[in-house]
Amino acid sequence: DYNIEILKVALRNVFNIEFIQIDALERNTTSVQSLILSNIHNVQALIIQQNNHYYCLRRFRLTKDYFFKIDSKFPLYHEPIHRGHILNFLRALLANHSNIYVLVHYTSDHADDQLSIDNIETRLWPLPDAPADLECLLDLHQTQ
Repeated sequence: DYNIEILKVALRNVFNIEFIQIDALERNTTSVQSLILSNIHNVQALIIQQNNHYYCLRRFRLTKDYFFKIDSKFPLYHEPIHRGHILNFLRALLANHSNIYVLVHYTSDHADDQLSIDNIETRLWPLPDAPADLECLLDLHQTQ
């Protein structure tokens, strides 16, 4: 169990990643949240906080149609969630008072570097490739 601030600082220092919290799924929230929600199909990873437990929803390069729930409570099973169902999954999390954070590549605080329609696709894929990015994970969820 970690404080979210520790995770934020660690990912900022190691991978140059910032967290953007999604606290509602209405597209008329903040302009940044609306931009992310309208591009949810481009999100690489989300951090979910349920009480004092954290887990990740992550897409991989060769399996972009699915998010996988990566949770230390279930290290041998990564629940697949089709990206077409991700908003319903997130809606259920918010209804249960979970916190949702989208990982975004941080560039700078300069106004010209803010998240925009021109840079959203690259900014929403902030993590470096992992071995799983180079594997086709289709067999894991063909029954879905």
